[in-house]
Amino acid sequence: MSIVIIPNRLKIIVDTREQLPYKFNNYSVEIISQKLDTGDYSLFGLEDYISIERKMRNDFLLSITHDRERFFKELERMTSFKHRFIVVESSLDNTYNHVKNNTRIYPNSFNGTIARMGISYGVPIYFTKDRRYAEDLTYRLLYLAHKDYLGQLELLRWIQDWFIFLRFIIFMVGVKMKKPLRSITANNILY
Repeated sequence: MSIVIIPNRLKIIVDTREQLPYKFNNYSVEIISQKLDTGDYSLFGLEDYISIERKMRNDFLLSITHDRERFFKELERMTSFKHRFIVVESSLDNTYNHVKNNTRIYPNSFNGTIARMGISYGVPIYFTKDRRYAEDLTYRLLYLAHKDYLGQLELLRWIQDWFIFLRFIIFMVGVKMKKPLRSITANNILY
């Protein structure tokens, strides 16, 4: 993992192919329009760490039926991300009722596909009340992934500091013994 310095203000990447991108007007963020290989939203410098795929209800249903092969290839690519999500701009009830009353999709098939996406690909699917809630959830997922990454950086820094301290202790013990510890091997240690 290469260390990426992330400023306090999130830099959200929106895929250039996103047709109705979120504006995130209620948040202190910088929006960068850039092609993403996977998903519609990510963070600058963490493009391989988090991926969020945004779907409107009908687009989601089209993805799991007619565009199923392409969509499942995208889910396969998403498995390489630590944080990966699908955000649907429709409640589960609304989507399920639409499936039941307005499509030829069998409700059991719909449920099975949802389950498969979570079990086989480990991609959580969040159904939201509407677009505004979906935008807010997308921001919160990006924010928490950013926070998680910074926590990992802090852990890496702590480990690095600990190893520096251990190297210092080993050096000091070697000085007191008047011989560097690196010259001590299992063959010349007295038990």
